[in-house]
Amino acid sequence: MEQHQLKEEIGYLIKQAGRIASYHLDSKFEQAGFNITSEQWGIIRLLWKENGQTQQSLAFKLKKNKASITSLVDNLEKKGYVVRTSNELDKRSKIVFLTDEGKEIWSQLNDIVDTSIRKATDGVTDDELKICTEVIKRMIRNVM
Repeated sequence: MEQHQLKEEIGYLIKQAGRIASYHLDSKFEQAGFNITSEQWGIIRLLWKENGQTQQSLAFKLKKNKASITSLVDNLEKKGYVVRTSNELDKRSKIVFLTDEGKEIWSQLNDIVDTSIRKATDGVTDDELKICTEVIKRMIRNVM
């Protein structure tokens, strides 16, 4: 296969892998009784790592536009998983925090994600994963 075709193929495969992973997680969350999407889980994950972030920060880290983040946070807030408070430093922005309920579901959601990752990487060696991760990170840096 020529270089150009390989580059097209890798782009297609990365996009497909992302879509399939999102669909798989959405399905697993639903089967476990969680009314949450993989995109919403992404916000919960970031807040678990660092609770109390602006929507702008979440948008930047998830590479999503502000309107998408607002919609995702609105839905998480309706479900009781996050709460928004005024930013004392900038009254125009809000800071998003996990609620106690959001913190409680984290470990259950994370278990589902871990199981899904183990399934997706079954038969892939640690060395192969390391190489794949480094290549994808380099590709991301190249376009940023």
